[in-house]
Amino acid sequence: MKRVGTQWAWLAVAGGAMVGLLGVFPRPVEVRWSVPLLAEDPYVPMARQDSGDELVFVFIGSSRCRWSNDPQLPSLVKQARTAVIARAQEASMGFAAIGLTTDVVPESGVEHLGRFGGFDQIVTGMGWRNVGLMKYLHGELTGPAATPQVLVLARSVVVEAGHRAVRNERLLVRRHGLSGIRQWVEGGSRIPQLEEVAQ
Repeated sequence: MKRVGTQWAWLAVAGGAMVGLLGVFPRPVEVRWSVPLLAEDPYVPMARQDSGDELVFVFIGSSRCRWSNDPQLPSLVKQARTAVIARAQEASMGFAAIGLTTDVVPESGVEHLGRFGGFDQIVTGMGWRNVGLMKYLHGELTGPAATPQVLVLARSVVVEAGHRAVRNERLLVRRHGLSGIRQWVEGGSRIPQLEEVAQ
C-alpha cells in the first residue's frame, strides 16, 4: 500500500514538471514599450502629488489620422505644452500633461504619442471608447470627436488621509484641427480665463 502512495507522489511530481515545461500555466510577462523619441524631449513628468490647483494640458491624437501625423504637429504640441507650463508657474499652479489617442491597439497609440514628447499619463486602446476620450470628448467636458486636439483644464487636486480626488475641473481652452492648434500656438497659447481661476 505504501508503494502505491509513493508511485502516485512521483507521478504527481513528474506530471507537475511536465505541465510547467509545456507552459500550460501562464507565466508572468513584463511588457515595456520602447519609445526612442522620448529621449529627445526634456519634459519630466511633474503632476502634483499634494493638494493644490493645477493646469492640465491634454493632447488627443491618432496614429490613423492624416492631420495628427502632419510633420508640423509635434513641434506645435511641444510649444503649446511649454507655454502652458510657463502659465502654470506664473500662477503658482501645478502642471500635468495627458496624452490620449483614438487607437484600438495600445502599442500604436504609445508609438504615436512618443512623437509629441513626454506625458504624465497616457490613455490609449479601445478606440473612441477609452476612458480618457469618454471623459474629455463624450462626458462632462463634451467636445467634437476630432483629432488632433488640445485642451487646457484647471482643477484642484485634493489629498486627504491617503485619498486623492480631483475637484472643480474646468475647461479653459479647446482647439482642434491642425490649423486651430497652429493659430492658438502662433497667437501665444493664450488662456484668457486663467486670471479668474488663479484668484
